[in-house]
Amino acid sequence: MLNYIKTGTGSKHIIFIHGNSQSAESWIEVINSSALKNYTNIAIDLPGHGESFKSTDPINDYCYQGLTKHVEDFIINDQAESFIIVGLSLGTNIIGELKSEFKKCKGIMLISSCVVGKGLQVSDVLDIANPNLPTCFTANPSDEEIEALIADAADTKSREGKEKIKKDFITTDPLFRLTMATAKDDTNEIENIENRRIPIAVVFGENEKLCFKDYLDKIEFKKWKNKTITIADAGHCMQYDQPETLANLVSDFAKDCF
Repeated sequence: MLNYIKTGTGSKHIIFIHGNSQSAESWIEVINSSALKNYTNIAIDLPGHGESFKSTDPINDYCYQGLTKHVEDFIINDQAESFIIVGLSLGTNIIGELKSEFKKCKGIMLISSCVVGKGLQVSDVLDIANPNLPTCFTANPSDEEIEALIADAADTKSREGKEKIKKDFITTDPLFRLTMATAKDDTNEIENIENRRIPIAVVFGENEKLCFKDYLDKIEFKKWKNKTITIADAGHCMQYDQPETLANLVSDFAKDCF
């Protein structure tokens, strides 16, 4: 079972899935926002992250399919009346990999989206020319490399915020990043998401430096409000940069979905 943080007591649930080398704690300001007080908000720790287990079988647990299986099991056990899923970065890939029907799922929010499919490859999604991107797939990078990545990933000027991001990175199982470096993502995630025929919100930070913000505009892809939502003064990890703005956006989306 995955570790998780839960706030609120509403019958309708919002499930939050973090990105590579982050944790449930990264969502804490979002899920504690008064904007989401009428929902049950659940932020999970993926395997190898936060307080969840460190795998003894990383090849099978720390791949896209393995991560997805653990998230699927968690959602099934949650037994929510209805729910939406909010994923960030790697979290969006996991959403795209989900195979179960999840008829109670009423909406999907893709933040700093990395989903692939419909002819779009990883090189269309991630800015592989960014010299700091390989740190996301390095077992034990130096402090300087981690801090350079954080500078690209988040706009937060708060030292405390940067330290939280660094702590999540360091406490993540190094084998996770090493395994993900060679993990294959062959699923048509975009098609899987579209086939659910539920609202899909796409959100990027104005100052995104790790992904291409417009890559989903290259294909026919129906989005909530018919556009990519851009959050000002935010980067890839916008839950640190603009938590209240993000919470309000999730609230607006949830109202439309439920």
